[in-house]
Amino acid sequence: MSISGVFSTDFGKNKADKVLLMPGPAWFGSAVFKDTLKVPGKQIGVAPMPQWQGDGAPSTGNVGGGTWLLSQHSTHLKAATDFLTWVTTDNAYQAEKAPGFPAYAPAAEAWLKGQDASGYFASDLSVLSGAASQVWPEWGSGQFSQEAIWASTVKPGLTQGKSIVSMLPAWQDSIVKHTKSNGYKVEQ
Repeated sequence: MSISGVFSTDFGKNKADKVLLMPGPAWFGSAVFKDTLKVPGKQIGVAPMPQWQGDGAPSTGNVGGGTWLLSQHSTHLKAATDFLTWVTTDNAYQAEKAPGFPAYAPAAEAWLKGQDASGYFASDLSVLSGAASQVWPEWGSGQFSQEAIWASTVKPGLTQGKSIVSMLPAWQDSIVKHTKSNGYKVEQ
């Protein structure tokens, strides 16, 4: 297991030929596999989300993308609103330029067609539409960075040769402290 993360500056150079498996969101296809790891076309595909035994239906997360925000204090509310509407719903933009699977269904269809037309992927990407409807209803973003907590509590230990298991209590403690300090109720 690498202690260098996929978004570290050296990952593509030093680890690209050592990746056995990397599950990730739809945008990993182009952003990570194609652009960073330089995986040739027709080697990357998608599959339906596995379903755990005993679960009624598979569930996915909502990883990546972005939440567009507009301040009510903006002096250009109309222009900003028009931009946000365009960037999130324009089928032509989504099909040709958007880096990841759009949330807006008609734009998502255009994006899928664009990805299929690129010829990069080894499989049909239509399963992404099904996965989009399987996002766990309780999914949400916290008010703090899980990545920063991992980087400050676990990554230094990995660099020193410690096992992940040995650092789990410290990671949990740090998560609990960050969670409480951001106003969340924590039950253990």
